[in-house]
Parts: sequence; C-alpha cells; structure tokens
Amino acid sequence: MTRRRRLLANGILVAILLGQAAAIVSGRELWPFSPYPMFSRSLAPTVERFWLCGVREDGAEIALRSTAAFHPFRLAQLEGALARMDAPALAEAARDMLARYEARRLAGRHDGAPLRSLRIYRVVWRTAAPSGAEPLSRELLAESP
Repeated sequence: MTRRRRLLANGILVAILLGQAAAIVSGRELWPFSPYPMFSRSLAPTVERFWLCGVREDGAEIALRSTAAFHPFRLAQLEGALARMDAPALAEAARDMLARYEARRLAGRHDGAPLRSLRIYRVVWRTAAPSGAEPLSRELLAESP
C-alpha cells in the first residue's frame, strides 16, 4: 500500500471516529452518527403484561398461551389491544375470547380443556427477575360470565 493510500485510509477512520465522538459528547443525532440514546437509559424497574387464564369446570385456573386458541390473533396483538381497553371493553373482550376459544376447541382447532369462564389479569414483574419468578402483583381486570 502506498503512503498516500495509507494516509487516506487513516484519515477516513479518524473522521468516522471524530464524528461518532461528537455525536456521543453532544448527545445529538448527527447523521450518520448517533449517540444511541435507546441504549443509554436504564430499564424500567418493572414490566407489565396481560395474562389470559381459563377457568375449567372444576375451578382450576390454566394459563392460555396457545396461539391456536385465539387464531387469527397472536398473543402479542391481544396484549396490545387489552392494554388500550377500559373496564367495559375488557369484559366484552373476555366474553368474545371465551366464545372464540370454545368454538375453535369444538371444531378441533386446538386441544385445550373445556372452560367455564375466562379471566384477564394485569401482571407485574421486576425487570431483573429470574425466569419462573413469581410476579410482584396480579390484578383481575375482567372475567367472562
């Protein structure tokens, strides 16, 4: 490599490093350089999720995590929608999801247990909790009749 090419390559590297350093120090987006603010903040101490639980005829509660039970909805879509609903809408959603679950079960679309009702809970965990840890709180938001 000639001296001129080596100087050009080193100059480009220095320009890139200085541009990135300027973005980090100023905390501003200096395209194409970024301070990456999404990685500079700590995570919230808790995380909130919505659980769908079915109640069997014997009163036992089972978590409903099967995508097949609520097709065409994915669980992430359902959780997002539930987060935006008020109490009357949540009660209606619980009735609708129970009806959808039972219709798909009777049609053989999933192998879940027969349910007498469906409950929607808001569950809160510590962000740093190990897998399988108990939630900090569990609040019943709605139950289908």
